[in-house]
Amino acid sequence: MATKTSSRQTKSGFVDNWQRGKSVIECLKHSFEQKVHVDVTFQVGQTRKSVQAHTLILSLRSCVFDSMLKGPMANQNNIAIPDVEAEIFEEFLKYLYTDAIMINGGNVIGLLYVSKKYDISTLEQLCLTYLSSSMTADNACSVMEQAHFYNEIHLMQKAYNYILSDGDAALKSAGVTSLCHECLVQIVKADNLKADEKSSLKLLWSGVRARAGNKTKI
Repeated sequence: MATKTSSRQTKSGFVDNWQRGKSVIECLKHSFEQKVHVDVTFQVGQTRKSVQAHTLILSLRSCVFDSMLKGPMANQNNIAIPDVEAEIFEEFLKYLYTDAIMINGGNVIGLLYVSKKYDISTLEQLCLTYLSSSMTADNACSVMEQAHFYNEIHLMQKAYNYILSDGDAALKSAGVTSLCHECLVQIVKADNLKADEKSSLKLLWSGVRARAGNKTKI
């Protein structure tokens, strides 16, 4: 007859009862982190890092994964995902398993991309909210360009207004070099751009002319 102690033993010769006392979310997190019963492997990023997961969980969370893992890629041992950094992809998968994530300035753009790629609208909204609430003169140009790229009109307008209100600082930020020609022209043409330093406007105008091949007239 089994004793109370032996029935609760977590690492006996018969059973590893890691599930004991854990919630559903905790079990899912453990299964991902410890690779319990994983059945799909992705080769992620330029380094092709191996990241393992569970087809059932991914299919339940994402219609894109569901279609992918039931279609031509079903039963493939190594699925290449070269356009997402490994660290971003792993954080993204943790969110799919737990609904928990830490978004910061270093990962928000990558998480926004992967959430749109795999149609995870809840994470997408978290990323957009973070970008909107953490806007500064240093990142407003980068945010505007990303919002333009993803056709996020409300976020793009907010970033645009921020740039106009603090033009001197925004136009000196590193993000100004990421602006596409269309966004650059939109900023330069604005009558209410508050940028007193000629050097800032000269820098921006040089970028406009360079990207337009010296043919744009504004």
